[in-house]
Amino acid sequence: MLPPEQLPPESRELIVKYLIVYSYERPFTLSAIEVATMMILERSYGWSPALCGSSFMVVGGASTIMTGVSSLLISRRWVTESKVFLAASVASLIGVFWLFDWKHFGPGTLLWADAMIYGGVSLSNGVGQGLATRAATKGTHYSIEKYRMHNLMAVNLSRFLGPIAARFVVDFGGRNTYAALQLLVCFMGTCTVYLTVCVLWAGGSGASKPDSSK
Repeated sequence: MLPPEQLPPESRELIVKYLIVYSYERPFTLSAIEVATMMILERSYGWSPALCGSSFMVVGGASTIMTGVSSLLISRRWVTESKVFLAASVASLIGVFWLFDWKHFGPGTLLWADAMIYGGVSLSNGVGQGLATRAATKGTHYSIEKYRMHNLMAVNLSRFLGPIAARFVVDFGGRNTYAALQLLVCFMGTCTVYLTVCVLWAGGSGASKPDSSK
């Protein structure tokens, strides 16, 4: 597998485009979780606002652990960035299934789901931004400046729409409808990640080859 810097232009452009799309999906998931979790814990389980807020210590702790372990694995070259990228995205997708209202488990399943989703999406976001930065090419329409501009627009828009959509869905559809929405968004995000790593794994072995004159 070639690193992003050594891929042909067509592959590098694809990576940047896919990761711009991912910039819309990832912040939506995270911002929706922050609002919906508080609403569900307060309404369904009678938790106080203070207790709801402290519950995010569990979510943040899981995210920190996942990031630390993955950084160690990548730094020691036991796994590649692309495998961590895909694994983190799949973990967040699996976590969504615990968002559904499993009657016999109570709020524990909700917090477990949040920990998996938040940790997986946060980790995959960090790896994705690194890959996009390395794939971006100066002087092209997929330069680092263009990527940063699109990424900023995507993050701001998604973080604005995520809480609104989450409140609306939880209010009118309940927890299971909200879980279905997150399942859809996380599935699309995982598909985007898979397409990205497929480009990396292909190593530009298709129609084009790296320019050997550089």
